[in-house]
Amino acid sequence: MALVTGAVFLAAGAGSSPAGLVGYTFASFVLAAIVLEFARGTRARRSLGDDGWLGSFAGLVGRNRRRYGGYVVHAAIVILLIGAIGIGGFGTTREPRRALAPGATMRIGAYDLTYLGSVQRRSANALEMRARFDVARDGKPLGVLSAGKNRYFAEQQTSNEVAIRSDWLRGEDLFVIVGKFNNDGSIFLKVLINPLVNLIWLAGLVFVGVGAALCLTPITSLAMTAVPTERAGMASGIMSAQRALGSTVGFAVLGSILAAALTATLSAHLADALPDPIERKEVAATIIGNANPRAYSGEIGPGRPIQHLDAATQNAILAAADSDFVEGIRFSLATAMVFLALVLAAGFAWFPRGKGAIADAEREAQALASEETAREGPL
Repeated sequence: MALVTGAVFLAAGAGSSPAGLVGYTFASFVLAAIVLEFARGTRARRSLGDDGWLGSFAGLVGRNRRRYGGYVVHAAIVILLIGAIGIGGFGTTREPRRALAPGATMRIGAYDLTYLGSVQRRSANALEMRARFDVARDGKPLGVLSAGKNRYFAEQQTSNEVAIRSDWLRGEDLFVIVGKFNNDGSIFLKVLINPLVNLIWLAGLVFVGVGAALCLTPITSLAMTAVPTERAGMASGIMSAQRALGSTVGFAVLGSILAAALTATLSAHLADALPDPIERKEVAATIIGNANPRAYSGEIGPGRPIQHLDAATQNAILAAADSDFVEGIRFSLATAMVFLALVLAAGFAWFPRGKGAIADAEREAQALASEETAREGPL
């Protein structure tokens, strides 16, 4: 199945990214296995006399929500992986070195962006500058996008106002970022195409709205059955506090790991762009303090921007900081995964299996699974 899927993706042109091709192949294999589990279970339920395929499916999931909720959670993770592979392996970025003059057209992928000119207006607390683009895909007009910057008077800050066009049918986003407005009306810009990015948001909805909804209720009920009735209220409060504490502390710890990783590596990676150690230390501290790799150029972020007179130096700083920031996030997530694996291993080894009502619930689930397996046949 995996080899056939990989061959199909290769024939469709996915061979431009070998890592992406491998990722899509295994993701398709996992999704196919999950769908097969649902199909086999539904067929087994239907053979027991349930009315219709829909009723059989509902009965299957309702009788063993932990098992099939877990399948949905795994499917959501795979969908998230597919979206991430689409961005990392098949995304397109273009940042022309020359300024784009009014009337000029820039092409990226199947998109044509014609720069119509820039406008600015003064709002209550900012000067808003916008560049307008006529967007077309394969010659078909898609409308006008506006991207630019806001310069806030009181805060003395500049923020980027990114233009985004989402194509829900293709599952991709077109990002337009204006880096600089020149006095002659020309601009420097950066354009990105992120394919399958919408699957990332879909994965979150499936994970929380379907998978977690199916799993949390039976898991909570299973845990509460081991608690004496007179202590049920206390146990419920402890579980709620545990969830809140875990999520809060988890984010704080991951943020601390990210800051530590940036502190250890960012200053050294800025050495080529900023030879002066004092200036380099100041810039690194500003970026880390804002948790924002673009704080130096002031393109994005709430922190006080630091402008540099040399555009090449500013771009070099931004490139080094962006790369370091991404590596720091990867290191933080890897650390969290290792810690989670250790906790799961320790829990499996040290905590005793439940007794009484918990064991009864487990035996019921095992009996149902055995019954379904015994009655199912080849699809």
